[in-house]
Order: sequence, then structure tokens, then C-alpha cells
Amino acid sequence: MTSRSDKSTKKAPTLPDPSILSRPENRMAERDWMPIFYVGGIMLVPHYTEKHTWVWPGGETYSSDELIAMGARQTTTLLWPRYWL
Repeated sequence: MTSRSDKSTKKAPTLPDPSILSRPENRMAERDWMPIFYVGGIMLVPHYTEKHTWVWPGGETYSSDELIAMGARQTTTLLWPRYWL
């Protein structure tokens, strides 16, 4: 059992130095909700610069119509903004 005096001597948690938080390398990248497609459990993301183009892991690209024909399921996730969307 701890006494009342033991509790009063505990140190308050220290906060990080604010100058550390303001450094660019410590800030989270800007992200927005972006549409993505899943084909057989594999996620395809929108191409960063090409409109209406979706990228398969490894770099193959597909159009929205091609993905729909493959039975793709559309959903959203947080990604770097694609300005064409």
C-alpha cells in the first residue's frame, strides 16, 4: 500500500519539445480520402498524375472500365492527394 506522500512525489509526464514537432520530417504528410479498387484482394490505387488510370502493384495500369469488367470492388482509403480526382 502506498502512502499519500508517495503519490504527491510522482513527476508529471513531460511533453515533447515544441521545436521537435514543427520540423518537416516530424509532420504527417497531407492525405485525403481517395477512391481505390480491389481485384481479388489486391488493391489498385489511382495514378498520381494520369487521369482515370489505376495502378496495380508492379506498375501495370488499368482504366476504371477495365477494372469494373474484372469485377473490381470500389472503396476509399487515405492517400496522398491526386489532384485530378
